[in-house]
Amino acid sequence: MLRISDHICNELQNAKIFIKKLELNDRKEILDLIQKKYINSNKKGKWLWENFFQYEALNDAMSWCYIKDFVKDNECIMFFNQDEEKEMFLIKSGNDLNFILSETYGFEFYVTDKQGSYLLCLNHHNILYGCGKAKGWISNLRSTLELR
Repeated sequence: MLRISDHICNELQNAKIFIKKLELNDRKEILDLIQKKYINSNKKGKWLWENFFQYEALNDAMSWCYIKDFVKDNECIMFFNQDEEKEMFLIKSGNDLNFILSETYGFEFYVTDKQGSYLLCLNHHNILYGCGKAKGWISNLRSTLELR
């Protein structure tokens, strides 16, 4: 079975997209930060998104393509459910992330920044979750889409 990180790297072989695999210590720091800020440790769901607290959510089949509008020109970190894939990728911008997502498929993922100021997650139900700074953005996005 192809690992998520292999799938991503294979798709990017001929693209001019900058990604960097994070070292083990950096991955641990990010996960610890996310756990402290956004995860209810009293819940026992299998996936991180099942244990979020203080979040907003949007159910939309195309929700993955909105993420670039939040990340914009900033670096972001993409990671996955840890029982499926341990690698984390530093990605240069929202547009680069969008390219990666448009060329790959079939996995849940999380996006944050180095400070953990937000957390976005797209799960296998096409639900986009936003925590921290992304919470209000998801709420506004949902309102905007409902007006269409």
